[in-house]
Amino acid sequence: MITGGIDFKINSSTTLSGDVIGIFYGKDKINENDAYSAGAKTIFSLQFRQYYGYNNLVIFLRYRNSAVDKLNGLADIITSEKINPNSFMAFANFKHYISRNLTFNYSVEGRFYQKTVAPYSGFNIYGIGFTSNIELSSAFTLPLTIKYYTGKTKGSSSINGLELGLGLVIIF
Repeated sequence: MITGGIDFKINSSTTLSGDVIGIFYGKDKINENDAYSAGAKTIFSLQFRQYYGYNNLVIFLRYRNSAVDKLNGLADIITSEKINPNSFMAFANFKHYISRNLTFNYSVEGRFYQKTVAPYSGFNIYGIGFTSNIELSSAFTLPLTIKYYTGKTKGSSSINGLELGLGLVIIF
């Protein structure tokens, strides 16, 4: 794996960060013969952060490029296919400070996956969410999360989902 990044402070309340990650895999072998080789992945990400007093806005973009995977065997019917899709994700979050003990986070996102030979690929997924953080004391915080996702392929497949979460953060 190779990683590189750069951060810019635009002004006292605004930053821009970028990263590039290269991931390289070894080959899977069966009886000393190459069986499978996952294609390399390159991930590009960019994050913008703007503070408005105690509140802040984050916009995050990520593009993942996956090279072709190679499968040997199966009478060489399939030798090179795109299994892991290229993907793009855009995410925005606004953290709203209500009081020292209460913050709200509002988020929207979109995820776009390339169609490959893999089942359930080629989806475009959209989400909207809300998280509250209730600080009970300096050591205990309760995060509550509600997110809704919907998506579909260019064909007729669709997905819908609701994410509900309640946690406990303990700081010691």
